[in-house]
Amino acid sequence: MDLKEFGKYMAELRKKNGYKSQRHLAEVSGISNGTIARIENGTQQPSMATINALAMFFEDINLLDLYEKAGHITPQQKTDAEKIRYYYTGKEPKKDVEEILFTEEEKMLLDEKDLTVSKIKEKYRIDIDGREMTDDEIEELARFIKAWRATKKERD
Repeated sequence: MDLKEFGKYMAELRKKNGYKSQRHLAEVSGISNGTIARIENGTQQPSMATINALAMFFEDINLLDLYEKAGHITPQQKTDAEKIRYYYTGKEPKKDVEEILFTEEEKMLLDEKDLTVSKIKEKYRIDIDGREMTDDEIEELARFIKAWRATKKERD
């Protein structure tokens, strides 16, 4: 799939998931409106990190499919990754992005009722590149989780 086709695919995926505008998806995902526009226009290949971030806001997608469609992995690499996953977990390829992207502790944080800085610091040790997160970073994380929950509720 070339960049133009991938861009059209991402635009369709955005609309299918209830995001009427690129700006709406940008606001909830934290990915800039310009980046989303360039991806959808087929002038920018999204990084795997950008795909990961956007995938959290889409239902019924397979992360490996997105990597393949964006040109980050070959069809054979996708098949190999699915086989390895099945071999080690006994699970068929999942569409649930949360299961692919998050550890059990991270899933617990996503479900945490009390998203105050003090409660997050008390219950979780969150490091970024080997250093503990600052209070401002934890507040930003809490805002992200709340936005993610809100968009997840809209889709459910």
